Amino acid sequence: MSARKKTNSNLMNLDYINSRYNKLELDKKIGQVVDALVVIFSKIIIALILSLAVNQKLLAMPLKFIQTAVAPKAKAGRPAKAKECLARQ
Repeated sequence: MSARKKTNSNLMNLDYINSRYNKLELDKKIGQVVDALVVIFSKIIIALILSLAVNQKLLAMPLKFIQTAVAPKAKAGRPAKAKECLARQ
């Protein structure tokens, strides 16, 4: 009889815990965080795959994504007094 009483008290405790857990709604919040992380990591993985493909020359990078380099260029004027400056080529 005492074993049956013990299981009933355990079940009542489990019911109480489950009711309190359902009020927290953590599953929805955790689901939203997981969805956001999946999106972020998928974007990172896609960027890494594309950069690897461009590096191995399996894929050509479109010209609009290639940035112009900044290189030193001499100023116009007398060559003896010309100073180098940074200019876009």
